[in-house]
Amino acid sequence: MSIRRKLRSRFLNVVLSVRTRTLRRRMAEMRRMLTGRRHLVSVFLELDDPYSYLLSHYLPALAASFDIDLRLYLTPALGGAYTPRPEMQAEYAIQDCERQAHELGVPFLDKGSTPPVEHRRALLDALAENATDPDFDHELLDVIAAYWRGDTEEVRRRVALFVDANVEF
Repeated sequence: MSIRRKLRSRFLNVVLSVRTRTLRRRMAEMRRMLTGRRHLVSVFLELDDPYSYLLSHYLPALAASFDIDLRLYLTPALGGAYTPRPEMQAEYAIQDCERQAHELGVPFLDKGSTPPVEHRRALLDALAENATDPDFDHELLDVIAAYWRGDTEEVRRRVALFVDANVEF
């Protein structure tokens, strides 16, 4: 083995070691504490994922309880290639979340038997358009809640607001 390979191997072992990772984490935590920032938690939610809906119901309480900053992201469904038997998984996810929501006392599809999917694309467009707004996190949680409560009227109202705001004269 050449000296160059040995040095590269030694360097990678040091950089990737548990000790180096722990040291980097401690340094980052010290910087965070010195600057007075709170911990930041990134949350990735999908509009048509029932688990995202259940999680979104508890995010405000989580942020308040642990004194953290939440950064919410709307992500597209990865679908087919990344999910084995996606149609079965989607059906099971709804059944599973219905049971969990009932157990937790969270309203879930209480205004219909399915979410208002005919407005899904328009809701996603509206959310994507407003992703940089300061109220995006609140808006995202409201839209996910309306979607998974099966509240077709609320979904239509939000879509209409988006369409009205984007009409160009």
